[in-house]
Amino acid sequence: MEFRQPFQTKPFVTCACGCGRATPTAKANNKRYGHRKGHPTRFCQGHRPRKPDYNVGGECWIWAKSFVSGYGQLGSDGKICRAHRVYFERKYGPIPEGMHLHHICGDPRCVRPEHLKPMTPKEHRRLSAKLSIDKAREIRERAAAGETQASLAHEFGVSKTTVSRVVQRRTWADV
Repeated sequence: MEFRQPFQTKPFVTCACGCGRATPTAKANNKRYGHRKGHPTRFCQGHRPRKPDYNVGGECWIWAKSFVSGYGQLGSDGKICRAHRVYFERKYGPIPEGMHLHHICGDPRCVRPEHLKPMTPKEHRRLSAKLSIDKAREIRERAAAGETQASLAHEFGVSKTTVSRVVQRRTWADV
């Protein structure tokens, strides 16, 4: 009776790009790619190292992929989503209904969940605004004293429309 070796599978590893596929076994040595004959390769053919989602720069996690309107975007559950919202939901769960996420750090590219705080739309607009309550009061006082809205807009770094809305109490009405 002849002794047979038990069936052995070749070792494999998953592709280092993150796709989850098993990598093939190298058919020959290749120093350029680090292949050794008979050993699994690092990547499937045509795959390459993935670019990191974000770069850690100081306290913030700065999004390193595509942007729309200054905010990072990524595909999640078959939809294109804002990256900071996805990262917040991964750590803390769903964003409360009717709430906006405010970047405490002030950088809309940041996706670090600790730098995001749910706020009501009104609170969020106030914190994101270029003008403060004191500046809105000053604009009203100086416009009433005869200064032009164009000169005030230039000085405060906002549009003439913004100054007009402040003067007419369409924004910052409760000041």
